[in-house]
Amino acid sequence: MAFRIPRQVCGFPVMVKPVVDRGIIKTYSDGHAMITGALKESMTNLRNGHQVSINSSGPVRIITTDTTILVLGHGSGWITEFGGGHGFLRQVHGQVVSDGSGIRLVHGSSRDICPLIR
Repeated sequence: MAFRIPRQVCGFPVMVKPVVDRGIIKTYSDGHAMITGALKESMTNLRNGHQVSINSSGPVRIITTDTTILVLGHGSGWITEFGGGHGFLRQVHGQVVSDGSGIRLVHGSSRDICPLIR
């Protein structure tokens, strides 16, 4: 399903559309989820049409608690956060934690997607 990321993130609105969507999400009895399979998305700057393809294929393990979301991935993915007039859109590969202090990369690598489609 396509969706739009607001202009507060990159300075221009971004449309995200799946190109390949063969991802499978399985939820386990302890509450964690595993995402496997192929997922590739296009991200388009809606002001000028510049576009990039992002490979978000798994496997990715997601663990949630009352206050934290922990994403453990061997695959690749992307994260976005916005609010308060600022935000980010990054491609990540590695371990990401989301808790009361925000979203942060614990280990691995990331790159800013906004300049790629500016």
